[in-house]
Amino acid sequence: MIWKARVTQLTKTKYPLIMAAFARYGKTNFAASFSNAGGLGTITSMGYEIKQFKDELKRMNDLTDKRWSQVEESRYIELKNNPFLNNLRSDARFQHILTKHKALYEKNLAKYGDVDI
Repeated sequence: MIWKARVTQLTKTKYPLIMAAFARYGKTNFAASFSNAGGLGTITSMGYEIKQFKDELKRMNDLTDKRWSQVEESRYIELKNNPFLNNLRSDARFQHILTKHKALYEKNLAKYGDVDI
């Protein structure tokens, strides 16, 4: 069966299926299998150190020649606005984490624009 849908045209996939990032479960093997089956597989950076995630991106290219996507998680808005984290705000380690997430958030904002949910 040939699927002719806007989503298959945009993603250049066989089927109109996009794998959700699944937070820590959006791993390379599953995403590559999903892409190889005709959908758009997705891996997420959540749960990886930067070096590990870069290695997984390379590995994804080895496992599939089909289209796939990646999600770089930024928790900046959540970290910045969550009242349950107020007691951590003066901690240098928390500030370091917040700064890293803010940089990723601003990078993605510049690249993709603001997303109105």
